[in-house]
Order: sequence, then structure tokens, then C-alpha cells
Amino acid sequence: MYVSVLLDETSDVSCYSQLSTVIRYVNSNGAVCESFIRFSDVSKDRSAAAISYLVVKELKEFDCLNKLIAQTYDGAAVMSGELNGVQAKVKECVLDAIFIHCYAHRLNLILSQAASSNTKCNVFFFHLGWFVHLFYNIIKKNVFAG
Repeated sequence: MYVSVLLDETSDVSCYSQLSTVIRYVNSNGAVCESFIRFSDVSKDRSAAAISYLVVKELKEFDCLNKLIAQTYDGAAVMSGELNGVQAKVKECVLDAIFIHCYAHRLNLILSQAASSNTKCNVFFFHLGWFVHLFYNIIKKNVFAG
């Protein structure tokens, strides 16, 4: 069995950066499967070195490091950088782990560009962003604290 690893990092409303890790593999029946591994808090260090260390550690934990053949991330330099990105650092451990840009992120870019040409979509997403900013400030100022 061979595996690929999919990573995505996002910040929640309280500004914690979480890295989601998913492995993809073909089971004994020939069906493609994806298994969510975990969310990891990467708030303190979102560097390529820290994230690649975490990925290698998780793959070792599930005895998948020597079975890794592909890795897929978004286009951020820290993730996809050819010299110092996560993909390059993981490839130092597993030479055959090719990098493929995540198609879900490509779709997101296409949809974002398409939506930006529609005035109603622009207004909607502007207000949606404003709500996120509002809740962030409420949490930051701890308005609900007794």
C-alpha cells in the first residue's frame, strides 16, 4: 500500500492556526480511501521546518513514511516552495514523494475569481469578512468575560 498526504492550514476566529492532515491510499479492494488524521495546533510556529517535522512525525506514527509517494498542499510558499518549503523538506526524507498542487485550492481560486466579477457576491463576502473581523475583536477584547 502506498499513501499520499494532504495538508491544509487555516486560522480560526480565535486566531489559532490549525493544520489538518489527511492521508489518501488505495485499500486491498482497490478503492481509493481518504482518512482524516488530526488537527494540529501550529500557532506558535508555521515555518516549513516545523510543519514538515510534524508531517514526518505523523507519518512515522502511522507507519506510512516509507510508503509515501505524493504530497499535496496549497500554493503558499511555506508549503509548496521547491527549495525550503514543506514539500522540499519532506522530500529530503522521502525522495519519491512528489509534490502536486492541491486541486481543491485551484478550484477555490477559480470560484473566488468568478465570484469577484459579481457585485452581489462582492457585497456578500465583504459583509461576511466584516463579521469575522467583528467576532475576532470581541474575542480579543474578551467582551463576554465576567
